[in-house]
Amino acid sequence: MELRKLKAVFGGLEGAELELSAGLNVLQSKNEGGKSTWSRLIRAMFYGISTSERVSKGGLPDKIRYLPWSGAPMQGRMELRWRNEELTITRTAAGTGKPFGLPSVIYTDSGEHIPALQGADAGEKLLGVTEPVFRRSAYLSGNDLRIDPDRDLEKRLLSLVTSGEELASAREAEERLRRWQRKRRWRNAGTVPEMERSLEEKEGALRRIEEGTKRLASLRLDRDRLERQQEDLRLELRLHKRDALLAARRRWAAADQEARELTERTETLERERAGRSGETADDLRAAALRYREAEKDRAAMASALKEAGEELAALPDPEQIPREPGRGLGITLILLGALLCCAGVPALLHVIPSLPGWAGYILLACVLLLIPGILRLRSVGRHEEEMRQERRLEIERGSARAAELERQLEADEQETAECLAALEEMKKTALCAPGEDPMAAADRIDDLLRELEKTRSGAETARKVADTLSASLEEEPEDLEGEVTMSREEAERRLGETERALRETERTLNRDEAVFNLLGDPLVLASEAEDLRERIRTGEGELSALDLAEQALADAGRQMQNRFAPLIGREAGEMFKGLTGGRYTGLYFDRDLHFAVQRAGDLEPRALEYLSEGTKNQLYLAVRLAICRLALPTEDPCPLILDDVLLTFDDERARRALEVLLELGKERQLLLFTCSGRERELLRDLGREDVCRLL
Repeated sequence: MELRKLKAVFGGLEGAELELSAGLNVLQSKNEGGKSTWSRLIRAMFYGISTSERVSKGGLPDKIRYLPWSGAPMQGRMELRWRNEELTITRTAAGTGKPFGLPSVIYTDSGEHIPALQGADAGEKLLGVTEPVFRRSAYLSGNDLRIDPDRDLEKRLLSLVTSGEELASAREAEERLRRWQRKRRWRNAGTVPEMERSLEEKEGALRRIEEGTKRLASLRLDRDRLERQQEDLRLELRLHKRDALLAARRRWAAADQEARELTERTETLERERAGRSGETADDLRAAALRYREAEKDRAAMASALKEAGEELAALPDPEQIPREPGRGLGITLILLGALLCCAGVPALLHVIPSLPGWAGYILLACVLLLIPGILRLRSVGRHEEEMRQERRLEIERGSARAAELERQLEADEQETAECLAALEEMKKTALCAPGEDPMAAADRIDDLLRELEKTRSGAETARKVADTLSASLEEEPEDLEGEVTMSREEAERRLGETERALRETERTLNRDEAVFNLLGDPLVLASEAEDLRERIRTGEGELSALDLAEQALADAGRQMQNRFAPLIGREAGEMFKGLTGGRYTGLYFDRDLHFAVQRAGDLEPRALEYLSEGTKNQLYLAVRLAICRLALPTEDPCPLILDDVLLTFDDERARRALEVLLELGKERQLLLFTCSGRERELLRDLGREDVCRLL
């Protein structure tokens, strides 16, 4: 490949032109004269400019940095010779956010477009390598000649020593193994931690069952104790009654007065109750709970409907599917077949006398190209239609689900309205105050009923005592053994406390029994826990296997590196030896591109850190040029772009580097951008001042 002419509106280049020749081109310009802009333009013409980069502390992204200073749209035009064809590539802005659109590649002479080179991968097809490989091999900048590990470059290098196919990278395989490991155990998201959490839940449920069993047994003992205490206190009250009969005359007046007062209080509370009962309070609570649950269900269904709508809206348009890359291949085969047919038919009809003998072969080649091309186009069409049908089915399923959720939401809203109406009706029945909480109203009714019951009971008791005293003053006391041990008030108080404690214990016991029943069957839980333990052991075994696989892959990667490293080492070592005038005779590096060099006469290699900055850059330049020779295609080789790569070289090193570049220029085109006139002087001494020009 040979670049002929460039024209650009790019950064500080306003309609600037640059003509190039074969071999080495030394392009001199002062600082800020556009050297780096020209080199970045050439890369952008092949591979475009990323639109996903964002402004960072490291600087501006290229889509902003190289916007034309005049505010005009970004444009570029490049003429080149590729596979003995003269081509012209143009790129222009393609709208907001796309400062450098897809390339337009045409034949320079005829202006005919080349369909196979119109996509985003046009640069890769022209140069034969991906953008990362080109940037790390053929695009050299004096600001950073170092080489970092890269998957695409690793694939390219591995293809030198394997089948030649760039299909796999050892780093990708290692990352895939690590993803599998993280899937099984990574913080709280892996399958093994998830099973461990589930096992912990099962074991926790079993512990709660055991604790619940103990608690229920304790509650039953408390209930039995309270029942015995209740009987003892009732006996105490009977003893008090016995003693009361003995003092009946003295107490009759007081009992009669107490009965009248309690009766009056009972009548007052009866009027306040106004027909309300404990069932009314329970119904009011139940209505409030039903309304709350209905409102909660309605809100959950509304949220689910919203999520379903968002999922449906996010589904892609079935008519907008990416075009299959195989379509261009099919069209190309059909066009080639048609061209051969145009040559074969005249030959068959003896229109071209020199070709009748080849007519059959030409027609056979035409058929062999047309049939695969037609089959390829049919296959691509069927695949695109299957993708459209699949997306339509996804939209139909999403619409059906949304409709079902809407019906359920309507049912929930209707149920909520019914529950609200029932609650309002119940509040009227319970005579709730405006704005009063239904639960508070139910508690108030319960308090009123308890007080009424207590007052009524007290009135009845007092009346009975008075009637008993008045009607049976001669009644014999009950024949009971024992004496009172506490006052009557103390006995009644303790009896009330005991009865309340007994009721509370029974409620707690009933509630705990219900909760205990919800915990599940302990035998089933134990079986599930054991199954989880077995699955965890299996997962741990898989993790061990993955660890072994990772180690095996690392060993294989080292073996593969030992195969391709000598190729680059020998090539780069020869160049490094020439660049240093034979001072260094050996170059070594590992998989992570940690370099070491051996100086002539030394027994041990030296690490890179011991070298001067100029020697380091000589080493990096040698390795870059070696990678270019080995990793880049040798057929119609792509040009090399060198931006101020000799800045740190002294005059002698720069002269040797120019000699190497002149020699390499016999194989491919090189563009050496420089801000110094030193290269021109050195090339004049070498008799090659003709390769220099001013920008």
